[in-house]
Amino acid sequence: MIDENSFPPVNGGGLLIQNTLTVDAGHQVTLNGTASMTFDGQSQTIDNLDIEGAATTRMNPNVSFSGPDSNGPVTVTLGPNVLIHGLLTLSNGSQSTTLVNDGIINADQIGLYSTVLVVRVDNFANDGTAEATNSGTLLVWSNWNNATGGMITANGGVVVFTSNGSNAGMIQATNGGTVEIGVGDEFVGGIFQNNGLLEANNGSVIQLGTNLTWSNSGKIVLKNGTVSAASVNVGDGTLSGSGTIDGDLTLSSDPSTLTFDTGGETQGNLYDSLEVDGNVTLAGNLEISLINGFEPSQSDVFTVLTVDSADTLSGEFLNIADGGRLEAMDGGGSFVVNYESGAYANKIVLGDFEASNVPEPATAGIVGIGLGLLVRRGRNSSLFR
Repeated sequence: MIDENSFPPVNGGGLLIQNTLTVDAGHQVTLNGTASMTFDGQSQTIDNLDIEGAATTRMNPNVSFSGPDSNGPVTVTLGPNVLIHGLLTLSNGSQSTTLVNDGIINADQIGLYSTVLVVRVDNFANDGTAEATNSGTLLVWSNWNNATGGMITANGGVVVFTSNGSNAGMIQATNGGTVEIGVGDEFVGGIFQNNGLLEANNGSVIQLGTNLTWSNSGKIVLKNGTVSAASVNVGDGTLSGSGTIDGDLTLSSDPSTLTFDTGGETQGNLYDSLEVDGNVTLAGNLEISLINGFEPSQSDVFTVLTVDSADTLSGEFLNIADGGRLEAMDGGGSFVVNYESGAYANKIVLGDFEASNVPEPATAGIVGIGLGLLVRRGRNSSLFR
């Protein structure tokens, strides 16, 4: 245990930690300029520590997770009470390193200069929080995995992934933030697999590179945000919400699921609506949910998807043909669904709502009594003697 007075601010040179490090809660190590901090050991656990890179110069202080005495692959676990933030580079030494984050890594704005926090290890596994806030940039130059409990957020900042990765947790862009996965001409042959949640909110963008090979078995949710890609293939996952798809959209027979909530008459606010700036190929299933106790009138019309006039909508849903009637998921009623032809050539439109004929409780009781009498009468008839 190292007490809270052990580390003054480091303005140059470096600190070498050769054992597992646990300090008193709330202790902060501040690295300035060319300062460095090295954790030396084959297997390390770090907890109860706040490492801050102060942007007093344009130089990134360095935190290295393998030093001169490390032998073989190095695994470093940042405990749940670790906060690493500011202008920093987290790097390998000479050994292959896996960095496991159970704490918080935050590229936030500290000091005079824009904050870029770089994760440059061989493998980065996130089961905690990794985020970019206050116009900061989190740059991950590592093969990466966001685990089921992991949260990666561009909250007004930018998160950039430049290597192969997968997501089983949540990746979110919000408050004008941007998440970039495999963006750039140099990123050729890269792979990304989404099994978790991709969510773009409030004018934010999730951008998937044109040279990226990616697949989806999870959820893509838009809350007035944008997903940008050469092609968004929903795979055997789901696409829902309101916002923009900037690129082609493909629903596959895996099957994909396209789902919209309808809770009122205001497009994009009370009911979900997507705009697609690209070609749309339909397959998979369409699901409609009535929410917030809303019951449409027969004359209400809901345009839930619109394709740019320069592009086309083609294909057919597996569960509903053009002009067919689709039951809402809650069983509260059904809509006629029009798409692909005539006035609906570039749209998916719901209309002609019919409420389900659910018997009132008293009526249901009468029906039940009637059925019971019929059964009794049938048992006493000659057919059963």
